[in-house]
Amino acid sequence: MARPLWQLLVSEIQETKAKELTCEECLTVLDYYVDGVMASEDTPQLQASIARHLSHCHDCRLELERRLDEWERLLRN
Repeated sequence: MARPLWQLLVSEIQETKAKELTCEECLTVLDYYVDGVMASEDTPQLQASIARHLSHCHDCRLELERRLDEWERLLRN
C-alpha cells in the first residue's frame, strides 16, 4: 500500500536535511497536518516535525491557526 504524500514529504525532508523543517517545507505539509488534526488521525511523525518548526516560527503558527479556523468555518456550514 502506498504511503500518504505527507509521509513521503516528511521522510524525504528528514533524510536529506537537518531535522528542522524550513517555513516552505512546513507550509507544504501543513494542509496534511490540518486534515489529520480535524479527522483526529494519529500522525506522530508529521506532528513531531511540524511541532518542532512551530515551536520557533510565529509566521507558520499564524498560518496553522488560519487554516484550522478555515476548516472549522467549513464544518459549521
